[in-house]
Amino acid sequence: MIIFRKASDLTQIRNFCSNSKMMKCITSNPLLKENQLKGLKVSEVPIPEYDKKREVLIKVEACGVNRSDLFYVMDGAGSFGLEVSGFIVDPYTGKTTDRKVMALLPGGGFAQYAKVNKDHVMDIPNGLDFVQAASIPN
Repeated sequence: MIIFRKASDLTQIRNFCSNSKMMKCITSNPLLKENQLKGLKVSEVPIPEYDKKREVLIKVEACGVNRSDLFYVMDGAGSFGLEVSGFIVDPYTGKTTDRKVMALLPGGGFAQYAKVNKDHVMDIPNGLDFVQAASIPN
């Protein structure tokens, strides 16, 4: 598994206003049939809305890249990133909390924010950083 560090390695993803309702994410061009990797780009999309009773929003600090993601890219699907680590966002204030978590997603982890079912979220054990934690959920 290769780890993709959004927060520190891709500064263009980090450069956005924290008060904005938009976020940066990695998307692909589904019409590009050959060389799909060249079709990947940083796009601006709305921060996901989520069911506050069943889901949480995570401010992504690191995301795993694995074989499934490569298949998504080759198929032109737009929802990459199955494993993430980061901070829980308070559903009422919209501010990032101090709670460090890792999670398994159905997709959408290659973004600044990801929504996930509460049952798929785990606290990061002491001694692990975000990169290490993002490699665990799968």
